[in-house]
Amino acid sequence: MFNKIFKLFLLFFISFIIISIIIYRMAFYTPPLFETGKRNIIDKTIDFSGFSWHLSKSAFYRVFIRKDISKMEFAKAAWYRVDYFPKLMNVCSSDLFSMAEAYKEKALDNFVKKLYSYFLKEGINDLKLLKKIETFFLEKENWKCLKLASEKILLLDSGDLDSLYYAGLSHLNLNELEKSKEFFERIVSLRPDFADVYYRLGLIYLKKKNYDKAEKLFEQAIEILPNHLDALLHLKWIYEKIK
Repeated sequence: MFNKIFKLFLLFFISFIIISIIIYRMAFYTPPLFETGKRNIIDKTIDFSGFSWHLSKSAFYRVFIRKDISKMEFAKAAWYRVDYFPKLMNVCSSDLFSMAEAYKEKALDNFVKKLYSYFLKEGINDLKLLKKIETFFLEKENWKCLKLASEKILLLDSGDLDSLYYAGLSHLNLNELEKSKEFFERIVSLRPDFADVYYRLGLIYLKKKNYDKAEKLFEQAIEILPNHLDALLHLKWIYEKIK
């Protein structure tokens, strides 16, 4: 009799463990918004709990016809399932952006980067928001994302000198020299007294080992801005090593 009860208990316990693992995999496996390295069961549980909490609050407020609060709760839930939730629930991007600003104030840069990358992928056309994203990625020296943000701005405003410069700078740092050269030459045609653009063009020709052209461009930069230290240093290097 005891052996029978023990076997039943053991069978129940094993079944419970298996079912729990299956439920966990189904409910918690959806990738979280914040990829911060290897995540354990506690991290994933917190993610799913936050998602469920804000989702349930949103449903509660919708019942009581408080759509403004309901939408904000949807937006908060979207932080935990950003690649899927806004599409499903049609969350307003302004709600998500307001949360990005709050996390930026708290210096949670990984969270901001993830959401800003999502905005770029979704193809937003809000020029003011794109400029904020561009500034963020410039400060972080994230050249791939900066390139994407600057080029999206240029689709809306082709004459934006800052974005032309940042696009050229991004391509230069990604060693995409010809593309970088195109952007910097566009700036020269619009503003021929931009000293740093001549310096950047000089760097491109220096990478190509066209030292004569690089020398002339560095000299042009110094002619416009005599105390351009980087241009002076590179010009000195050419004189000492090459000439």
